[in-house]
Amino acid sequence: MQSSHHDGSRPPSWSTTEPNTPVEKQQTVNSQGSTTEPNTPAEEQQNVDPELDHCGDFARLVPHGRLARLAFSEVVDGIKDQSLPAWNVNAKRFIHIGPRVAIDDCDLSYSSSDLEGVSIQQPEIWSGWFRLNMEIPPHIPHLGWIAGRGRTDRGVDLLLCRQQKHNVAGRHARFFHNHASGAFVVQSDGRKVVLDGREEISNARRALTSQTTGISFGDLTYTLVYTDLNEALYKRQLEDARRSSSKPGAGSYPPLFLTPTPSATDYDVASYTVKSLIAEGSTCRVYSAIDRRTGDAFAMKTIVQNPRNENKVRKEKEILDSLKPPHSRICQLVEVISAGSNARSRLVDVFFVFSPLARNHLGHLIADDLTNECRIHILYQCIDGLAYIHGKKLMHRDIKPGNIGVVSTNPPAIILLDFGIATYDDESRDHMAGTVQYLAPEILELKYNKSTKPYTNAADVWSLGVTAHQLISRRTHMWKEAEHELYVQACRHLTDLSRNAELYQFVELIKRLMDWNSNARITAEKALLHKAFSHIEPTAPDVVRDGRFKRSWEKG
Repeated sequence: MQSSHHDGSRPPSWSTTEPNTPVEKQQTVNSQGSTTEPNTPAEEQQNVDPELDHCGDFARLVPHGRLARLAFSEVVDGIKDQSLPAWNVNAKRFIHIGPRVAIDDCDLSYSSSDLEGVSIQQPEIWSGWFRLNMEIPPHIPHLGWIAGRGRTDRGVDLLLCRQQKHNVAGRHARFFHNHASGAFVVQSDGRKVVLDGREEISNARRALTSQTTGISFGDLTYTLVYTDLNEALYKRQLEDARRSSSKPGAGSYPPLFLTPTPSATDYDVASYTVKSLIAEGSTCRVYSAIDRRTGDAFAMKTIVQNPRNENKVRKEKEILDSLKPPHSRICQLVEVISAGSNARSRLVDVFFVFSPLARNHLGHLIADDLTNECRIHILYQCIDGLAYIHGKKLMHRDIKPGNIGVVSTNPPAIILLDFGIATYDDESRDHMAGTVQYLAPEILELKYNKSTKPYTNAADVWSLGVTAHQLISRRTHMWKEAEHELYVQACRHLTDLSRNAELYQFVELIKRLMDWNSNARITAEKALLHKAFSHIEPTAPDVVRDGRFKRSWEKG
C-alpha cells in the first residue's frame, strides 16, 4: 500500500482540503487575527460576520453554491414567519441567521437573455450557517447532529431544506464525535454524501480531519469549517459529553489525548491523518494518528528503512505479525505502509500502525498521584502481557517503563510496546540489547566478560522487577546498572515498604521478580498466581473495563 496524498485538483467551486505536508500548508490571517484557508470560497467569507467570532461553535456548516444557499434562506423564511412544522422547531437552535444579501446573476433561475431591456431589483436571500456547538446538543445526543429535510413524524437538527427535493432525504446523514478519539465524523445513513467533490460515501463514515471540507448531501453543497474555539474548552466539553452518554456499567473512556480540531502540522499517510508526536528515538518517531475511515485513534511508528536496517525492520514486522491471537496487554500491529521509495538511495518510509493508542508511558507516571491499588493492577497487567509473550517463546529484551504504554489510569490499562529487539531464541549472549539500568545481573556478567553463560527470558522478569520497584517506591532512578551492593540496598528499601500492610504481598512479589539468581527467579506465568493479585480475577483486563474495581483505585 502506498501513502495517499491529495493532489489538490477538484472543480473550482469546491473548497479544498488542507495540503498534506507541513511545508505545503499555508494560511492567511484576516483582519480579526484569526486564520482562514486561502481557498475558502469568497461568498462564504462574506456570509460570516467578523463581529460574531466563534460564539462557542467548534465548527460551522456553511451553505455553498446556489441551491444550498437558496434552500437555507427558505428555511430561515420558515423560522421568521413561524411556518415550519412543529416537528422541525428544534432546527432553529442550530441556525445562525446573517443579514440578507444579494444573489449574483448566476444564482437566478432565468437566463441573462431574459433580462434584456428589463430593469429589476436584485433579489436577496438570507445568509448564515448551521452551528455545531457542544453547548447546543443534538436532539438525540447518542445519534449526533442529524442533517436532512426532516420527516412528518420526527425532525432533524440541521434542516437543509423544507421540501422533498434536491435529492435530500428526511434523515440524510449525521455528525458526531468518536468518543474514543474525539474526532468529528460524518456518517452517511444509506444516502449519497460526497466529500470534497470526489469521494462518495454511502452507509459509511469519514473523520473530518481538514480545516475545511466540502460536503454534498444530494444536490446541496456545503463547507464544514472548524473555528478557533479554545482547545482546552473544547476538550472539556467533549469529556463532559462522553461521561453523560456512557451507559451504566460500561466503564469510562481514557482521557482525550488527541487535538480534536485540525492542526497546521497534520498530514496524511494513506487513510490516516498523522497528528502529534508522542515519542522519538534514535531510529524512529511515534505519532498519534486518526483513521479517516472511522475516526478511530492509532499510534503510527515511522522508520526510514535503508539497506543497513532493512533486515531489522522486516524482523520486527514478522515478530509483531506472529503475536496472534491478539492480547489486550500487547500493542497490536494493524498494518504496515511503505511510501516514498527512492531507487537510487534505497530509502523507504515505513509506517507501522498500532492499536490501541497509548497516550503516555509508565515512566511519566511513576511519581504521579496514583493509588497503590492502581499500581498493583498496572503490575498485574504488565505480568499478564509478559506471560503471554513468554508463552509464545519470545524474549522482549527491553522491558522498562518507557516501553510500557499507558492507555488509561482510570480504569488502569497498559500495553507492552517496542518489539524491535525481541527474539525467538531460547537463549542469547547479545549483551548489547536492552537498556543498561534494567539489564539483569546475568547480562551484565556477559557484558564485562565475567561469564559466558547465555541468558534466558528470566532477564525480562528481572527488568520488570526493577520497573515494579520504581512503581511502588515512586522513584524513577535506582542505579546506573545493577551492582550487588546497590541491589542489597534496594532489597532493604523493599523491606521498609513491606511494613505497609497494603503493600506487603506486592513487595514480596517484587523480591521474587528481582531474585539475583536467575534460576530462582519467579516466572511470569507463576507471578500471575501470586497472593499480591488474589483479589484480581484472571480476566482482569475485562474486569477493570466494566468498572467493578473502579472505586479501589480512584481518589476520594
